[in-house]
Amino acid sequence: MDLKNSKLIYWIIALAVLGLVAWAAYEITTWQNLLGLGNFPLWACLAGGITGLFVANRVAGTFDDSIDRIRVLAFSFFGGLILFLALSSFMNRVFAGPSKSVPVAFVKQEAFGASRFGLLQDSIKADGYYLYFQRPNKPLERIRLRYPYPTPPQEGDQITLPIRKGLFGIEIVDLE
Repeated sequence: MDLKNSKLIYWIIALAVLGLVAWAAYEITTWQNLLGLGNFPLWACLAGGITGLFVANRVAGTFDDSIDRIRVLAFSFFGGLILFLALSSFMNRVFAGPSKSVPVAFVKQEAFGASRFGLLQDSIKADGYYLYFQRPNKPLERIRLRYPYPTPPQEGDQITLPIRKGLFGIEIVDLE
């Protein structure tokens, strides 16, 4: 293989890794509207890490240099973590069941801004809204919305949210 082709391959790999990280970042933002996430990220990371180590064990033996083996190990391990987090979240959303209207008790709605200084002050335009609600026999839950809930109800009023059960049993609120 000549130098031009190897550089092209490295560029393709670098762009693929960058795309994977961007996709994973998007998938993690969708977790804002998942209910009952629990240990899901932990199990996805565990599966990704084990798979990455398995791949690294198979591939690292083909390298003579120990530095190259360590690079392959690190890339495979962390690549597996990122890939499985994104893929499991994606599969949970895409292969979810039908949406059902679920009655919940409205608690409050809060505006927020994408600022490192916390919740909004009066003079800043809202970037989104947190909707807090309570389901029977469940803890207080929060989802993120781009726009305020239409005709904001009073605390304790009953509202309905479209919720569907994902492939892995994690519920998804489909308001956006």
